[in-house]
Amino acid sequence: PANVEEDILQDDAAYCRWCHKTANALYAASEYGQAVAWYTRAIQAAEDMSRRRAQEAAAELSSDQQPDTCRFYSNRAAAFLCLERYSEALSDCKMALALNPTEQKASLRGVAASLQLGEMGCSVEMVRLAEQAASCELRDRESRLSSLSVGELRSRLREAKSDAAGTGSVLEKGELVRQVAEAEADGGLAPLLG
Repeated sequence: PANVEEDILQDDAAYCRWCHKTANALYAASEYGQAVAWYTRAIQAAEDMSRRRAQEAAAELSSDQQPDTCRFYSNRAAAFLCLERYSEALSDCKMALALNPTEQKASLRGVAASLQLGEMGCSVEMVRLAEQAASCELRDRESRLSSLSVGELRSRLREAKSDAAGTGSVLEKGELVRQVAEAEADGGLAPLLG
C-alpha cells in the first residue's frame, strides 16, 4: 500500500481498521503472504492500543474505537489456510475463539486447519464450537426480529429467500421470525471458509 496519511497514524482505531482493510484487499487479490503481514500489523496495533488504554485507565472505548482483534486473528487464519500453514491457522483460530467463543468463522476455519493437521479431537471441538456459535447467532437474530411486525417479517422473508414459494401462506409470527432468521443465516454461511 502507498503512503499512510498522518491522521490515520494518529488515531489508533483508524490505523487498526486501515491495516485490516489493507489486509482484506490483499487477501481478495490472493496475496496471502502480504495479507498475513497486514493482519499481523492490525493485531499488534490493536493489542498495543488495548495495553495503552488499560495503562492510562482510560474510559470505556466506544464500539467504533475498539479494535476487532478477534476478527483480525480469524482473517489471518484464513490467509494462513490459503498458504497451507495449518498450524499457524489453528493457533490464530484458537486466539480468536479465546477472545470471542461465538466467532463462527474462526470455529469453521479451525475445523479446516485441524483436519489438515490430522487433529481429529480438535476438529470435533471446533465443530461443537461452530454449532454453538450458529445457535447463538440464530437466537440473537430471532430476538432482534421478534420486535418486527408481521408485515415487516413477511417482507424480510421474501427478501431473504430467493424462492418465494410458500411465503404467501398465513404463518404465525413466531414461525415467521424463525424462517426469516434461518433464511438470513443460510445466506450468511456460504462465505465462511473463504
